[in-house]
Amino acid sequence: MSYINEPGQRPKTPTAQRSTTAIGRPKSQSQSQFISFTENTIEHKALVPTYRDIEQKGETFGHRDENMNHSTILFDPTIKCGIIKFEVQNLKQLEGVGIADGSVRYGPNENPNKAGWENIVCYSSNGYVTHLGDWIDTNYQLVTGIRLALELNMDAKPRTLTFFVNDMELLDYVIDIPPSVRFWAYISMDSCWTRQMVKLSEL
Repeated sequence: MSYINEPGQRPKTPTAQRSTTAIGRPKSQSQSQFISFTENTIEHKALVPTYRDIEQKGETFGHRDENMNHSTILFDPTIKCGIIKFEVQNLKQLEGVGIADGSVRYGPNENPNKAGWENIVCYSSNGYVTHLGDWIDTNYQLVTGIRLALELNMDAKPRTLTFFVNDMELLDYVIDIPPSVRFWAYISMDSCWTRQMVKLSEL
């Protein structure tokens, strides 16, 4: 399996200053917590760069066998307010999930950091989260069958992005979120499959 960057490797040419506050861990005695909330599905659309690389079956996306081109799939709508949850299930070899500035667009054979590290938050398959040049190891790789949820709170001050693995909230979270973002999923290998759901969460 390939990574956006090898484990522990920082972006070679970050275009933003290192931010010591971009990624953090809440002051809590508990290592993680389970939460429950009401979810209402919102309408969404996958912005697939090209269907020459991607096969879509409803809410499931797979990479075609003909090549190993990069494919970063953005999802409308653009998020500007509210609390939105984006959930993916790794069926096989999902490379990464994250958010991108609302101005970002991806063409065929482009990986997420093509937009610049300052414009994305990335949860890589190796379990590393990166934002504004900072890296942190969540200790949860995107193994087959895992469900990863990204909960975006655009009403909080500062705006935050929180991660859940199989409904368990992780310690690691991200701030300094742009005022307008889209979610994305990244696949680049043949026989790579992921299922995604976009939900509006009312906490």
